[in-house]
Amino acid sequence: MRRKVVAMPLIPGQLHRNRIRRYDLDHARFSRATWQWWCDRHGIEFLVLDRPLGGSDHALMPPTFQRWLAPEHIISERGEDTVVAIVDADTMVRWDTPDFLEDARGFSAVKAINATWIFESIGAFQPLFPDVSLPWWQYFNAGLVVLGAAQLRVLRASRARPRRRSAESATRQPQLP
Repeated sequence: MRRKVVAMPLIPGQLHRNRIRRYDLDHARFSRATWQWWCDRHGIEFLVLDRPLGGSDHALMPPTFQRWLAPEHIISERGEDTVVAIVDADTMVRWDTPDFLEDARGFSAVKAINATWIFESIGAFQPLFPDVSLPWWQYFNAGLVVLGAAQLRVLRASRARPRRRSAESATRQPQLP
């Protein structure tokens, strides 16, 4: 039987989006409560990630990138048959949501449909990938992502680029007064 884990990153940090500094996690208590209840109902382990991940190599990375370190740690501790859902701290699960981890195979994510959100999100992270182009119709929302051991190689490869650029981009982000 596969082990199932839902992990919610509540890592303190400062992420800027649309000139707004987003570091207040007070809202997360509501989403945390819904996910904890849902996991308990389905017999799924619920983890809150509230400390920076990856040590000094990733210290300057925003929590939105540190979250991608979690699946490797969780799978290595719990076994290759573990499936991990990473959920954003601003997501809430409905009470009647079925156990989507039961049927998840490989990588799964929510397809985004709001064009404004897609445009702003791509714009926020594009500086980290200057030589990569992402057509908006291939965008997915990372607010709920399901991964397994087979995706770890891709995660390792994708983390290499942002780590090199994170210090540069952190200094270029707009500062609020």
